[in-house]
Amino acid sequence: MAYRLSDKKCKKLMRRLYFLLKTKKIHVCFKRIGQNNGETDYKIIYLDPREDILATAIHELLHIELRQNTEKEIKKLEEGIMNTISHWQARHFLQKLIKRMPKNYKLM
Repeated sequence: MAYRLSDKKCKKLMRRLYFLLKTKKIHVCFKRIGQNNGETDYKIIYLDPREDILATAIHELLHIELRQNTEKEIKKLEEGIMNTISHWQARHFLQKLIKRMPKNYKLM
């Protein structure tokens, strides 16, 4: 059975991630990455376009927001969020991510 967060915990985490996207100087870029689906240096989130962009972006933002958590804990939270959010929430979150791309960024 898939891990699911309570609606209250999911909303709280998503609010923190939205706030992070809105207030911090975080940019989102796409690049092919070897073994990982994404990576971050806490200012730029690199997403592999060949992988699940939404799940990877949530994962990397959780790393920025919850720096003290282990990879295993972050992975579990990501899975819980992905199994809890609605299609509308996913679409809205992706729109927010696109706004964080640099203005002169060229998609390939």
